[in-house]
Amino acid sequence: MKNVVIKRLFHRDQNCFGFLYDFDTAINQEVKKIPLVKFSVTNKCWYVPDQPDTLTSIVDVLRNKVWVDYPLLKSNRPAKPLAMLELPTVIPETQETE
Repeated sequence: MKNVVIKRLFHRDQNCFGFLYDFDTAINQEVKKIPLVKFSVTNKCWYVPDQPDTLTSIVDVLRNKVWVDYPLLKSNRPAKPLAMLELPTVIPETQETE
């Protein structure tokens, strides 16, 4: 079974999922069945907009046809804004004078 890596990318002012794989006409035909898929000459890959049901569509189309590898989706997740991070309380040390 062939391998397709999915990664996050920012293209045309929107967050997207890009498909990375060695050129294969059979994979191309399957990827073209994914709703809203387009080819990016800039990124040299097929991509779809990151929408709530996009990953479900990708899995439905590619299931049992290719191996979908998506660890980059977890590692490239946007970081929490600093305002949402819980920082530990720092208590200044007191120095005893003799």
